Amino acid sequence: INVPQIGVNDEEAELIKWCVSNEDKISTGDMLCTLETAKAVFDVHSEASGFIVHLVDVGSDVKVNQIIALIG
Repeated sequence: INVPQIGVNDEEAELIKWCVSNEDKISTGDMLCTLETAKAVFDVHSEASGFIVHLVDVGSDVKVNQIIALIG
């Protein structure tokens, strides 16, 4: 799971919360986390099914396109 670029000028976001626990089984379309940029708060949804492994803690600043979780 990569951090999407929502705004043209956004270079980073803050991980506000995980909506699924580490190592949970998830399905395509599940809401995974909430991110906040300088201008917006948005949810990230799963594009695949499997088990999720968090790579970033809540409250962390993350760069656009940074990998924040793996689905296996």
